[in-house]
Amino acid sequence: MHANIFRKNTNAFRFLVLCLVLLILLLTKYLFFHSFFKLSTLNSFNLLTPVDYPINTNITVSDIHKIKVGLIDTGLFFKNDEINIKLANNPSIKEGMKQYHGVSVAGIIAASGRTKYDYIGFIPGLNLIGYNVDIYKANSSDLSTAVDVLRQQNVDIINISIGTNTYDSKLFNSVQRAIMDGIVIICSSGNSGSYLPNYPASFDIKGVVSVGALDNSFNILQSSTVNEMVDIYAPGDQIKTLSVVNNKLTVVKQSGTSFAAPIITSLVVLIKAAKPKVSPADIEKILVASSIKYVANWGLEKKYINVVDFEKTLNMIGGK
Repeated sequence: MHANIFRKNTNAFRFLVLCLVLLILLLTKYLFFHSFFKLSTLNSFNLLTPVDYPINTNITVSDIHKIKVGLIDTGLFFKNDEINIKLANNPSIKEGMKQYHGVSVAGIIAASGRTKYDYIGFIPGLNLIGYNVDIYKANSSDLSTAVDVLRQQNVDIINISIGTNTYDSKLFNSVQRAIMDGIVIICSSGNSGSYLPNYPASFDIKGVVSVGALDNSFNILQSSTVNEMVDIYAPGDQIKTLSVVNNKLTVVKQSGTSFAAPIITSLVVLIKAAKPKVSPADIEKILVASSIKYVANWGLEKKYINVVDFEKTLNMIGGK
């Protein structure tokens, strides 16, 4: 009889231990991804504006709108009431500029939400300065010229969601000059699904932030370029944004590193608003130091990665 009671107590104890272990695992997972989830809904990363979150900063709307963001992309000429963008060049419109890739990138950063579209960007209504390129024919020389022009516009940040696999010293020098002038360069790492370099993201220059993409399972998006120059990962799978369909602005979902990069650009806007004098190299360090770190799947491989954490980053920088 005593043996039966002992066995029952032992089984009950084991059950309680098992429950406790499961509780700890669930709690750990919750805490690990809590701030990451706050960036999005779980089903499709429908992004919300981070300025709505209670964070320990003294950033004001006025501070935010002092930051000048440049975009090098295509389709930026499309006029609409949702995105405030001024073009720094006046190209003849070619077929390769009608992909409206840049509209989706710009929408993630700055869609105002003023009109009928059920969508709002991270920094609603932020004024952008765009340099329009032909996505089919853009080369290193075009990108170099674009960086130089935006540098002359005195931007604080340049988002580059396009790139080239060819190393070019002219482009390297243009990016380096921009960094020396205090401009942060945020680049998509590329969509090769391989280790191939993608420039300017793969330049070894402090202050160039290379951004990879995550899928909806918090693993690396299969098409994302992965190499040692990737600094940080952000959601890049079915990102809700704007585009142009049948010559009309509409809400769509886009995937790829192109749409992960403007998420980081939006965060850097807030960093610069809080700390206007922070250097591009220090911004890169802040993003990495405040990131969530874990092992993610990339196809059959596993990679230790840094994942953006808005709340931790903004709490780290604090006030002015």
